[in-house]
Amino acid sequence: MPRLTRRVDMVGMVRRSTPQSKLDDIAFPVRVKFAIPPWHQGWSTTYDRMHEWLARELGTYRHAWHGARVIGCGDAFAIYFRTPADAQRFVEAFPDMALADGVGSGHYSRHGRTISTAEANE
Repeated sequence: MPRLTRRVDMVGMVRRSTPQSKLDDIAFPVRVKFAIPPWHQGWSTTYDRMHEWLARELGTYRHAWHGARVIGCGDAFAIYFRTPADAQRFVEAFPDMALADGVGSGHYSRHGRTISTAEANE
């Protein structure tokens, strides 16, 4: 009697596309993180103005915008730029936006040692 064997076809792994935020993170050389202010401080209006400025001043391929993680800063977002000059122009256009700097937050550590606010500002 012949031996019956069953052929098992290996189905390849599902290939997923890389998230745009990861692509932008490795493509754009400059990233600036900002803390998101409370809504009652006019955040929705500022948000719209920032997007309009980026579209008007930089166009599609000179910037990208994504959510960001920052230690001790609450909600934040990151804007990616192709040049430091573009980043500087944006920061100057929106001087009330605080940088999302988690180094002096009291939650950041380096080499196992928590950094104080005073040390972070040296």
